[in-house]
Amino acid sequence: MSARRRMVVRQLPRFILCWLGLAACWHAVLFVEGLLAPRDAVLALVGEAAILVATLVLCRAHPEARRVVPTVVTSCVLLGVAETALFAGVGANGDLLAFVLLTLYLSTSVFFGWGWLPALV
Repeated sequence: MSARRRMVVRQLPRFILCWLGLAACWHAVLFVEGLLAPRDAVLALVGEAAILVATLVLCRAHPEARRVVPTVVTSCVLLGVAETALFAGVGANGDLLAFVLLTLYLSTSVFFGWGWLPALV
């Protein structure tokens, strides 16, 4: 089990770069559609980056701790909540939000390979 935790911690920086890049693209789409101001897009991205950096700091402090997987799962759920709140706040298309959330939750399974139970959350 500690090998899995170490793998999750090792993959976390790659996931962070991937997710922030994807989120920036989605926020750019909302900007192009006229739904989101550039300042708000950057603020939303900074908020998500803060969630991810806090997760990275917590997990790197003790990479074999039992809290690693629950911490990463919780941060991914928070990312989903943040994107949902952003899309709802600007009145964006629900179909695009569904695709963003699908991308988020599928990418977590690919990056972390943590099985069906955390992916179900």
